[in-house]
Amino acid sequence: IAESCNNFVFSNNEKGYLPSLGELVIAYKLKTEINQCLNIIGSIFKSNYYASSTRYNTGANRWDLKWSDGDITN
Repeated sequence: IAESCNNFVFSNNEKGYLPSLGELVIAYKLKTEINQCLNIIGSIFKSNYYASSTRYNTGANRWDLKWSDGDITN
């Protein structure tokens, strides 16, 4: 999934990006501020689970962060 994001190019020619689990944890700690900003701009991001680029084993499995409570799952 990280490779797919890295290879994706948006219509503004920006490359896609999949954050690491550590980056998602930092974002979760700033959840209130981030949600306030997203509400102001009318964001379309409504997902409850966010995928990370951090793998939890040697396979294609990854760690996810649950936005509602910060739970980390795989």
